[in-house]
Amino acid sequence: MKILYYIALVYFVCILVGCKETEPISKNPFLDPYYGSANIKLDNVSLDCIPYAKTSERNDTTITVDLVRLNNHNEMRGLLTIINVPKIIKSHPIIVGIPNSSEGPGAVYGAFLSDGDVAGDLFQYDTSLKYSYIQITEWDTITKQIQGVFEIQLLRKYQFVSNPELPDTLNVEGSFLTKVDFK
Repeated sequence: MKILYYIALVYFVCILVGCKETEPISKNPFLDPYYGSANIKLDNVSLDCIPYAKTSERNDTTITVDLVRLNNHNEMRGLLTIINVPKIIKSHPIIVGIPNSSEGPGAVYGAFLSDGDVAGDLFQYDTSLKYSYIQITEWDTITKQIQGVFEIQLLRKYQFVSNPELPDTLNVEGSFLTKVDFK
């Protein structure tokens, strides 16, 4: 009888452990886990995004901020990348649009179509546009939490697949809170 009791107890514990709900680490299985929140406005349309910040490969005193926009089906719809941002609490002007440049802070936005695997339009910062910036408002060197705001104007550079919903000049503003190199 004791053996039957132990078998029933083990079975019950297995059911409890097996039925435990776990929180997904990401809404999309193809995206890395993330921390924090972000919101951007594309030409005054407010959109929630997934924030990432990572130490720049070329310079460990700067970061790259990626803000991923998903649709209701968790398919990628846009990616704003701001590169070479110093880890200093202050406003930093955006000065380049080329994403692989090491000259200073730069910005690029890519739109995605279909189920997120078709490149749409590509927008880059251009020096002929209005003043654009990213401002770091909080940087904790111990927890690596970083917070900031930005206002960037981008110009359509390439049309892989035309997206008539987006204008030739894109105004992007928003805020983010995340951790650098969060895993």
